Amino acid sequence: MTETSRNQGFLLTKRRGVLSAFAVLLAVILLAVLTTASVVAQAPGGGSDETCMNSTVIADPEDDRYTDLVEDCRTLLKLIEDDEITGRPATDALNWNAQTNIFNWVGVTIRPRAGSTGSAARRVTGLDLYSGTVSSGEGETFAGRITSGPSVASFTITRTLTGTLPSELGDLEGLVTLNIGCYVFRAAPWPLCSDKATLEAQDDSAHLAGYLTKGLEGRIPAELGKLTNLRVLQLQGNRLTGSIPEELGNMTALRTLWLQGNYRLDDKGTVTGTAPTEDDEIVGGLDGSIPEELGNLADLRSLSLAANDLSGEIPANLGNLTAYLTELYLGENDLDGNIPAELGNLNEKLERLHLENQRGDKLTGNIPENLGSLNNLEELYLNGNKLDGEIPTTFQSLGELKKLYLNDNKLTGMIPEGLRELRNVEAQQLDLRDNEFSGCIPSRIIDWAGQRGDSSFRHIGIDADDTANTADDTLAGVLNLPSCSAECTITGAAVASVVSAQQDPPISAQDIQDQCNYLYDLKGDLEGDDNEVLTNWNARTALFNWTGVEFGEHPDGETEGLFVTKLDLSDEVLTTPLQGSIPSDLRNLTGLKELHLNNNQLTGRIPNLDALDYLEKLNLSNNQLSGRIPDSLGNLTRGSTGANSGAALKELRLNNNQLTGKIPTALGDLTGRDGDDDPISLEVLDLSNNQLEGAIPAQLEKLTKLKELQLKDNQLTGGIPDEWTDGDNGDPTILETLDLSGNQMSDNLSPALQEFDKLKVLRLNNQKADSEEDRDGFEGPIPSQLGSLFRLRELDLSDNNFVGLLPEEFKNLTGLRILRLSNNNLAGTVPERLGVLAQVNLEEIKLSGNRFSGCLPGPFSTVTNNDFDMFDPELTFCGAEPVATPTPVGPTPTPTPMPPSGSEQLFLPLVRR
Repeated sequence: MTETSRNQGFLLTKRRGVLSAFAVLLAVILLAVLTTASVVAQAPGGGSDETCMNSTVIADPEDDRYTDLVEDCRTLLKLIEDDEITGRPATDALNWNAQTNIFNWVGVTIRPRAGSTGSAARRVTGLDLYSGTVSSGEGETFAGRITSGPSVASFTITRTLTGTLPSELGDLEGLVTLNIGCYVFRAAPWPLCSDKATLEAQDDSAHLAGYLTKGLEGRIPAELGKLTNLRVLQLQGNRLTGSIPEELGNMTALRTLWLQGNYRLDDKGTVTGTAPTEDDEIVGGLDGSIPEELGNLADLRSLSLAANDLSGEIPANLGNLTAYLTELYLGENDLDGNIPAELGNLNEKLERLHLENQRGDKLTGNIPENLGSLNNLEELYLNGNKLDGEIPTTFQSLGELKKLYLNDNKLTGMIPEGLRELRNVEAQQLDLRDNEFSGCIPSRIIDWAGQRGDSSFRHIGIDADDTANTADDTLAGVLNLPSCSAECTITGAAVASVVSAQQDPPISAQDIQDQCNYLYDLKGDLEGDDNEVLTNWNARTALFNWTGVEFGEHPDGETEGLFVTKLDLSDEVLTTPLQGSIPSDLRNLTGLKELHLNNNQLTGRIPNLDALDYLEKLNLSNNQLSGRIPDSLGNLTRGSTGANSGAALKELRLNNNQLTGKIPTALGDLTGRDGDDDPISLEVLDLSNNQLEGAIPAQLEKLTKLKELQLKDNQLTGGIPDEWTDGDNGDPTILETLDLSGNQMSDNLSPALQEFDKLKVLRLNNQKADSEEDRDGFEGPIPSQLGSLFRLRELDLSDNNFVGLLPEEFKNLTGLRILRLSNNNLAGTVPERLGVLAQVNLEEIKLSGNRFSGCLPGPFSTVTNNDFDMFDPELTFCGAEPVATPTPVGPTPTPTPMPPSGSEQLFLPLVRR
C-alpha cells in the first residue's frame, strides 16, 4: 500500500469517527429535548402556554371550538400564579395543572354559548372559588367526542385565595358567575373568612381572629365592566381596597353584586368578635363613594356593599332599580347625608333594607315618609345613625315588616300609635332605644306589647333579664317615657282638678279620665315633627286649661257627665302649626260639636268621623290633606225629633287642601229637623281650591238651608244643576254666596236663577281654558231675570262666552258694589239707565274684552276702579264727543224689546213650571 493510499485511508477513518461522534452527540441532544418535553408535559405547573396548549388540558387546542377556551385557560392561570390557598401555592393546592382536563378544574364551569349547537365555541362561564367545599365544573368530559358528564371531583378550600385580581378577568367574555367570596359566619354584619366547621366549633369570640384568612387584596379591576353577560359577582369577605369601579354599571345582566365585608380593623388586619366601635381604626376596605352608575343595573336582585369604608351620600338613582331589587345592604360603612326619598320607589320587590351603623358623620335628616310605601319590606335597619324627626306615621302600612331597628338615633316626637298595626313584627325584633322621644307611650302600644307576653318585650328594646310586673312599667323603663295613660291618672292634676271642682251633678272620675285619655291619644298624631305644640296637655295642668279644649254637657241632653264639646287647634289658638295626621280616634269624642283644625300643616286623608253624631262645625281648611272626600261625612247628622234632634252638620270647610275625586252626593244627606220639626241642613259648604272634578251633584238641592257654597278653583265641569230650581225637595234657594269661579264649567244660565233671591255674591268668572280661542265657560245670553236679584253686592260673569246685549234690567241692582263682565262676546250699547248703579253703590266695573259700541253711561266716569282704558278704540261717555266704533265681528243680536219709556216694570216675572 502506498503512502498516499495509507493517508487517504486514515483520513476516511478519521472522517467516519467524527461523523460517528456527531451522531452520538445529536442523539444525546435529541434525547435531552424529548426528556425535557416529557417532563414539561407531566409537570403539574409549567407556563400558561405550555399548560393550556397541552392536549391533556384541552384535547385539540387548534379546534375552533376551543380556541377561545385556550385564552380563558391562560386568564385563569394568571389569577393563581402568585396566590396561595391554606399557606401553599394555589397552583399546588388546586388541580389547575397540565395533568387535568380543564373541564375538571375545581370551581370552573365551561359551557357552549347559550342556545348554540355542539359545534359552538366553549367558554368559561362560571368561576366559583368561594371559601368552603366546591366541586369541579359541571361542564363536559371529552374522550374523543362531546358528552355531558357530572362533576368528577370535589375540593375543600378552607380559606379563600390571596393575591390580586388580574385585569385579564375582563376578557372572560362568556363568564356568567364570578364568585371568589368567603363563607359568611352566622348572622354577623360582616363576613368572616374561615373554614366553616372550625368557626362553628368556636363560640368564644376571642379566638375567632385566629381563623381569619388574608383574602384577596388590591383593587377591583375596572375591566370587569366588560363582562356584560355576568349575572353574579361575589367578592365579599376579602381584603380588597380602593374604590368600586363605575364601570361595573356596564354589567347590565348583573343580578347579584356582593362586595361586603372587605374591611378589617386594627394593625393586624383582623376583626374582633364584637361589633366595631368609633375607636376602631379602619386599615382596609373598599372606599370612595358608591358609584351612581349602579343605578343602571336594571336586572339587579341583590346589592350588598356593607361592611366597607364607603363614604359620601347614598345615590338617589338606586331608587331606579324598581323591577327586581329585593335586597339592599349598605350598613357598616362611613356614609352620610340624608336617606334618599327615591328609595321609596322600590315598592314592588324590596324586602330587606339595611343602612345601619354608619361611622363618622352618619346618616342624618328625617326618615323619608315614602319608605312607608315599601309594601313587601320585611327588614328595615336604620339603627346607629343620627336620624332625627319623628317616626313616619306611614310605617303603619308596612304590613309585611318582621324586623324594625331604629335604635341609637336622634328621633324625636311621640312614638306613633300606628306602630301597633305592624302585626308581623317578630318578638325581640323591634328596637326603639336610645333616641330622644318625648311625650308618652300611647296606651295602645303598651297593650300591643302586653299581648305578646313578657318574653316578647325585647322587641321594643328590653334586655332578656329585664323584669317588670306590667307592660306599662317595662316600656316606660326602657324608653324612659311615661305611658300616655299615666298622664291621666285620677290623682294627677289633669283629672283631679276637674273632679274636685264644684259640679252639679258631680263628675265621675272615670268619665273625665276617659276624656283625658282620648285627648292624650290624639296628641302624638296631631303634633307631627314638632312635639312641643300642645305643651300644656299633661298631668300637671287641669283639663279645663288644656289648649283649645272646651267641655260641656253631652249634646244629646241625656248622657250624664262632662264631655269635650269643642276642640279648636287652629292658628287662632296655636302659635306653632300642627304637622301630623288627623287621627280616626277623634271618633271617641262623641260629645264634640265643633272641630277646628284649620290653618295647620296636617297631611294624609280625612278619616271616618261618622261617630260624631252631634258635630255642627268641621273646619279642616288650609292644610295639606289629600285623597277623596269620604262619603261618611254625609252621616254627620241626627234627623230624629225629640231630645236627640237638632243635630246636623252646619258648616263644612275643606278648602285649600289637595283633595281629589268628585264631590260626594252623600253631602246632600246633611239635613234633618229640629225640635220644632222645622227643617235644618248644612249652611256652609266650602270646597274651594282643591283638585275636585266632575259635575256639581244635583243632590245638593236637598240642602234647603244652604247659605254659602264655595266651589271655586277646582276642575268642575257641567253647569248649575237644573234640579236646584225645579221646585222639588225645597231647593237651596236661600243661598247668599255662590262661587263657582276658576273651574271648567260650561252651560247656559237658566232664567230660573231669579229664584235665588237672597244672593249677595254670584261669581261664575274665569272658567279655565287652554287658550282664549278655546275657552270653556258659560254661554248664551245673560238672562235678564238676573236683574231681579236686588240683594246682589257682587256679580262676576267675566271670562266666559256670553253673547247678546247687556240686560237693561241690571239697573235694578242698585246694591251692586262690583260688576265684572269683561272678556265675553257681549255686543251693542251699554244701556244708559245702568248709569244709576254708579250713582248709588258701584265701586268697581269691568267691561273690556267685549264688542260694545256707542258710548258708556256718563255716571260710569265717576267709578275709579275700571278698565275703560283697555277699550280699543276707547269709548267715550254719553254726553261727550263720540268716537268711531269698530264694526262687530259677527252679527249683532236683536235686542229684546223694552217697555216704553217711563214704565215702572223692572224685570220679567218667571212663572214656575
